[in-house]
Amino acid sequence: MATRSVSLSITLLSHTFHAERKPSILFIISLAAIIATTLSPILAADSLLIAFHFELSFTKIALLTGYHLLGVGIGGVFFVPSARVWGKRHLYLLGTLLVCVSSIWAGASQHSYTSLLWARIVQGIALVSEG
Repeated sequence: MATRSVSLSITLLSHTFHAERKPSILFIISLAAIIATTLSPILAADSLLIAFHFELSFTKIALLTGYHLLGVGIGGVFFVPSARVWGKRHLYLLGTLLVCVSSIWAGASQHSYTSLLWARIVQGIALVSEG
């Protein structure tokens, strides 16, 4: 009986996507995962420059990474059980959308530290669904 269910799931998987589309789907998911995981340490290299730009202390700028990781913790509470119940496909779509929106938001918050802080939290939440 177990062999039959395994062969049935392999058959269903092979019918879900065409053979030509599987490499492109794998590439897109891998690229999204790479982009999402680089969001955490991306500000570390320019922390001093960002501190001068916002005219804030280095500690407040370092908190941008800390709050980003707080978002990862918050996202894990919601996304991990959701993935176990409904699968991961909707999480990839939602996560990619959240990463794009929060990155645009972070780029648009040129003079607002609070806006950048909330964008980083949303990026952390989106990171969970991509990994």
